[in-house]
Amino acid sequence: MFIDTHAHLDFEDFNKDRDEIISRAATAGVGKIINVGANMAGSRASVDLAASYGSIYATVGIHPHDAQEATEENISEMSEMLKDGRVVAVGEIGLDYFKSKTSPALQKEAFVRQLNLARDHDLPVIIHTRDAEDDVMDILHRFKDLRAVIHFFSGSPEFALNAIESGLYVSFTGVITFKPRASGAGSGARYDHLREQIVNSIPIDRLMIETDCPFAAPTPYRGWRNEPAFVVEIARKLAEYRGVSLDVIEEATTANAEKFFNL
Repeated sequence: MFIDTHAHLDFEDFNKDRDEIISRAATAGVGKIINVGANMAGSRASVDLAASYGSIYATVGIHPHDAQEATEENISEMSEMLKDGRVVAVGEIGLDYFKSKTSPALQKEAFVRQLNLARDHDLPVIIHTRDAEDDVMDILHRFKDLRAVIHFFSGSPEFALNAIESGLYVSFTGVITFKPRASGAGSGARYDHLREQIVNSIPIDRLMIETDCPFAAPTPYRGWRNEPAFVVEIARKLAEYRGVSLDVIEEATTANAEKFFNL
């Protein structure tokens, strides 16, 4: 069994065929899906999905682009949602300086509020970071008691090492199956030629896989709408990079996800 540790099946991209998408995931061997909240509406929808489908678990969180939503009232509502046994993490939360829609100061305030919320409920956190690694790690060092995963890892070898030394997990997406981009082609592109080195630097007991669907569909589905069934292709690429069988990656990433999210 595989686990897609980061999906957005609540997005309107899936409104016409959500049942079929979830059925295809099961057929592909994806037995569990973590549906991740990115704002208040998405968090509520994630909780509803987890109540409706046995294979889906929810998280609640406010993405840095929507940091203004991290009000006292909304944090209180999130705290109530976190009491649901099908809600397994706070996320996605963090900092994004690449396409900032909100100020760094507001993002940091929202990030810390939600880290405190996770600590209060003894739940792990899913971290979004883009061109903000130093500030993210500085803040996370104040919350060393929390389990955390760097979602959609696209950073440097140094950032990968820092994350591992700080006790974090690292999750990879379909981007690792793409051909390397030109170094100036966007956030993280300058590290594309180091993918294999970075993947192999992550201890196998800290490794997770995700689609981040509907985004970043892996090869051979690049350009399609991504979906949880495609997480198997990410696992296949990890197995190729690490020189092990697909079964090894399946077993390790599933065990890691089950431990991390307490499934």
